[in-house]
Amino acid sequence: MTDQNYNTFPRIRTIHGINYLCNSDLSTCIPLLYDYVASPCEEVIVVAKGGFQDDCKEYVGGKYGLIDLKGKEILPLVYDYIFNANQGTVMLNRGGQGQPNGGYLCKGGKWGFCDLKGRVITPCRYDNADFFDGDYARVCVNRQWGFIDRSGKEAIPTVYRDLWNFSEGLARFRNSKGLFGFIAKNGKEVIAGKYEDATDFLNKNACVCCNKKWGVIDTAGRLQTELKYDEIEQDKYDWMQVRIGNCYGYIDHQGHEKIPVKYHYLSHYIDDYAEAKIGDHYGLIDRQGIWKK
Repeated sequence: MTDQNYNTFPRIRTIHGINYLCNSDLSTCIPLLYDYVASPCEEVIVVAKGGFQDDCKEYVGGKYGLIDLKGKEILPLVYDYIFNANQGTVMLNRGGQGQPNGGYLCKGGKWGFCDLKGRVITPCRYDNADFFDGDYARVCVNRQWGFIDRSGKEAIPTVYRDLWNFSEGLARFRNSKGLFGFIAKNGKEVIAGKYEDATDFLNKNACVCCNKKWGVIDTAGRLQTELKYDEIEQDKYDWMQVRIGNCYGYIDHQGHEKIPVKYHYLSHYIDDYAEAKIGDHYGLIDRQGIWKK
């Protein structure tokens, strides 16, 4: 059987309690002498020994490692948990513990990463971590978050109380004072931490809140609207619904008011019409705010 057979549709089959790695037509199967074998993911397979299956049919405990699609062990079974591969990397844990019957898959310990060849990118030294999103992964030390790149190098120092993945080139953060801002991939805080709340950037703008009032900023931090709204509903594909008190309207992604904030009820637009209500008058309005007859 050629390598292509494995790389096309590798499958795991269990026969008489033994897991087998099989090619797509099941003509060739390799026995895998492990207690736990995950489904193949991004050309690697998570395996484990020494654990048990709890009442929820989840595998708990034991030691985890990785094999490739030929059944060759590429990462030794010395880890306390391993997540399935994601975007070309694998998250590893040492020192954590699984909790049976609906608990954490792995709680505590330290986290690190390896690549799809089983080469360790960064050892298990982080208190918490997240999957890579593009070229960066969030990591946490002493409840402070930062980013590492795919080489394992610290790209953004672990100094933030909260940190979100990059969106349109900027990552939202919350600093030690609890205020929100945005940081670029070079580590520069391009929008200082001064807002009570904020959303990620979407269509080149983000919603920000100061003194309990919301507005919209661009990627340079310039206000596109006044900070006057009680609520802004961010939308990737359409106008953003806004609220002042009990009245609703719409603004576009540049902050321009498209539908005045005067409706007591306003739905999302479907086929260029939205349900609207002012007082006792209820009906449909078009995108110019004209009532449909």
